Amino acid sequence: MTPDLQAEQALLGALLLDGHQVGKVAGVLQARHFLRPAHHALYQLLLDQHTAGHPGSLDHASDDDRRDWAMQAMTAAQQASRGFTPGYGQALIFACPSASHASAYARMVLESAARREMHEHATRLLQAANTGELQSTVRLIAALRQVISEHVATWGSDDTSLSVPSDAGHSDAGAQKRMAEAAATDETMLLGSLTARPGPINSIAQWLLPADFQVPGHGRLFDALTALRGRGDPVDHLTLLWEFQQHGGLAELTTDQVREISRCDVAADPHYWAERVLQNALIASTARAAQRVRNLTTDTATTTTALLGSCAQALEPLSEQQRRLADSARTTVPRGGPVLSAPPRTKPPSPIATTTVTPPLPARSPRGR
Repeated sequence: MTPDLQAEQALLGALLLDGHQVGKVAGVLQARHFLRPAHHALYQLLLDQHTAGHPGSLDHASDDDRRDWAMQAMTAAQQASRGFTPGYGQALIFACPSASHASAYARMVLESAARREMHEHATRLLQAANTGELQSTVRLIAALRQVISEHVATWGSDDTSLSVPSDAGHSDAGAQKRMAEAAATDETMLLGSLTARPGPINSIAQWLLPADFQVPGHGRLFDALTALRGRGDPVDHLTLLWEFQQHGGLAELTTDQVREISRCDVAADPHYWAERVLQNALIASTARAAQRVRNLTTDTATTTTALLGSCAQALEPLSEQQRRLADSARTTVPRGGPVLSAPPRTKPPSPIATTTVTPPLPARSPRGR
C-alpha cells in the first residue's frame, strides 16, 4: 500500500477514535481530497456528524459518546459506499498510530491531493494540446492555473526550479509528427504570402516572433523578411535569399529550399497564416508545459512548495504567447479567412522537418478557416 493511502487510513482511524479531531481538520480538508471513494464517503459523514453537534465530537466526550460516534459513522458509511465493509472501519482504527496526530495525517492527505489534482489537470491539458483544439486548450490552461493558485494560497511556493528528465513521461509520437507537419505547412504558407505581398510584415512583426516558428529555418526566414522591410529594401525571392544568407540561415535551409518557399505564391491573407503560426506556437508550448507539470507531480521526493513554484514557472511562457495572440486580433482587419485571388502558381513545398517539434494545430485549407 502506498504512503498516500496509508495516510488516508491513519487519518480516518484517528477521526473515528476521537471525533474532536474533526474540527481541527475540517477547515482545510474536503471529502474530494481523498483518493478512495469509501474514504471520501466516510469523511463526509464524519463532517456531517460534527456539524450536527454529535456529542462524540466534543473535547471531553464520554466513552459511550465516542463509541456511538464511531459506530454511527461506520454504519452509515456501509450504506453510502459499497467499498466500505463491516470490518473496514476497525481496520482503519488499527491503521492509526496515534489519534492525536490527526492534523499531521490531514496535511499528508492534502499534499497528496494537491499533487494528484495538478497531475490530472495537466493530463487533460496535454490531451487537448495533442488534438490541436485551441479553445479547449486555452480553457484548460486557465483551469490548471486556477488549481495551482488555489494550492499556492494554502501551501505557499518557492522559486526553486525543479529539473525533470527530458524523456520523462509518455508522448503521442504520431500526433507530434502530424502536427509538426501541419505547422511547417502553415509556416510555408505565411512566408510565401509575405514574399509576394510584403506590406503587412511590419504589423505582423509586432506580435509574431521568429521563435514562434516550429522549423528553425522558417523563423530565420521571417527574421530576414522583417529586416528587409524594416530597412525599406525591396522584397523578392532573390533579396530574401541574400538576406537569409547574411543571417546565417543557410546552415538550416538550403538555397533550393529557400527559393521554393519564397516562390510559393499563395494568394492569401498573410495575417491569417501569421495567426495560425502563433496559434501553433501556443499549442506547442502548452504541450511542453503540460508534460513538464505531469513529470514534476510524479516526483514524490519534492516538497509541495517547490512543486507548486516549478509548476507555476512551467506555465509562465504561455501567458506571453496568449497576450500576443490577443494583440494579433486587435491589430488585424476583420476578414473571413484566406482570400485566393488566383490559383497558386506552385504547390506548397513539403514540410521541412529539420527538428523534432511539439504538436501544434492541425493544418487547414488555405481556402477557408
